[in-house]
Amino acid sequence: MRGWTWITLGRIVPVLLLLAMPAAAQTGGASLPGASEESRGVARDLVEQLGITAQMRGILPTLSQQMVRALTQTNPAQAEAAARVVDEILMPEFVQRLPELTGMIAEVYAARFSVEDLHGLQAFYRGDLGRKLLANQVAISQQMFELGSAWGQEVAKDALGKNLEELRRRGFKL
Repeated sequence: MRGWTWITLGRIVPVLLLLAMPAAAQTGGASLPGASEESRGVARDLVEQLGITAQMRGILPTLSQQMVRALTQTNPAQAEAAARVVDEILMPEFVQRLPELTGMIAEVYAARFSVEDLHGLQAFYRGDLGRKLLANQVAISQQMFELGSAWGQEVAKDALGKNLEELRRRGFKL
């Protein structure tokens, strides 16, 4: 990793940790209270049925782009090298460890729902409406993300515009 600084890694590691925190916070990497062996088994089947591994695999390109951007910000002359480092070194680890994440997600389902509830969810997702929901989930999530991003940018612009002088008074340079 010649040319890469510890500062660069210091900027990427927090991004990676932020992505991992929600799942780790939910499971702590261990069994959650309320989850039984039976509920874990049914939850693993449900997670498989929901295609969560494929969904998580689908967000990896976005994650990859974010890591490349973070590396490129501190190393602008090494944009191509940043993309190679992410693709060749970092992303394979994410792909290899996806089963960990899906296991943590199954653990959350197992702790939050009874075995009967989990069977009910499985039945729902085998039905017409459940299959329709699954078929549209990625597109719905993408649209929600785009709407949320646009909304956030608009609100931030408005809030900054309304409070620019106050922010400057408090020492912020904008």
